[in-house]
Amino acid sequence: MKILSSSYSKRLLTMAGIADELEAQGFAEFDFSALMNRKTKRSFDAFQRRICSSLPVDDYDVTGTRFRRFARYLHFTGTGELVRWALKRDENGSPITGYSQSGQYHPDPEIADVERIFPSLSEREGNNSAVHQIIQMCAEIGVMANILHPDGLLMVGTHWVRLSASEPGVLAAASPNKLHRDGEVITFGILLKRQNCVGGGNLIAVPEAAGKRPDQLKPGEKIRWLQLSQPFEAWVIDDRKISHHVEEIALGPDGTTAERDILLIDFLPQASKLSDDL
Repeated sequence: MKILSSSYSKRLLTMAGIADELEAQGFAEFDFSALMNRKTKRSFDAFQRRICSSLPVDDYDVTGTRFRRFARYLHFTGTGELVRWALKRDENGSPITGYSQSGQYHPDPEIADVERIFPSLSEREGNNSAVHQIIQMCAEIGVMANILHPDGLLMVGTHWVRLSASEPGVLAAASPNKLHRDGEVITFGILLKRQNCVGGGNLIAVPEAAGKRPDQLKPGEKIRWLQLSQPFEAWVIDDRKISHHVEEIALGPDGTTAERDILLIDFLPQASKLSDDL
């Protein structure tokens, strides 16, 4: 009989608690570092610092205050296997990956149903073992919450996003800058850095609030404000049950630059068809 270590058993219990909360109310807030052993935490922390130090400007943001990389994977929940997907190269040989959201979910008509091409992680970067472990743990929580199938094929998106403001009165905003649903069934947000920021909270609301600004909500549509402050604080949402919004950030009083780095990990089950349906 295999005996589980006390630390591993504790992580499983913590994951089960997150999953129970997620299943009950459609979202959960938690400390992701509680799910990582020391080696994984050190490795991932060093990796994310290196990745976030060189995030390129998001070409789809006219203000120049948003920076992003995007990488996609296929994940097999039954085996835990993770395979890099849709990695291409631009004319300069730099890694890129396409991303699109249906107009059913993205409220900006200039972006909805349009494939956006983002700088990506290199093949070596995308195979970082700590990142793979984090994706695996996120998938396990999704399975525990009865959102993801325990023996399914998932498309996984990883968005490395920085909001940065360096001038008084300038706001750095996420995309879309409204309450919205993603279209992916479950999404995790892991705070990586928050420095000299004002704002940057997360608003959780009912699904029907998608497309609205926070000040347009009717009584009863707002569920909760979340404020991630420390590295590895995290949230997870069930896209079927809620809409959500990321508040803009502005320059705080303790420096010349405001920065908020976050890793978003989303999962979309891939439907399979029988031969008679093809």
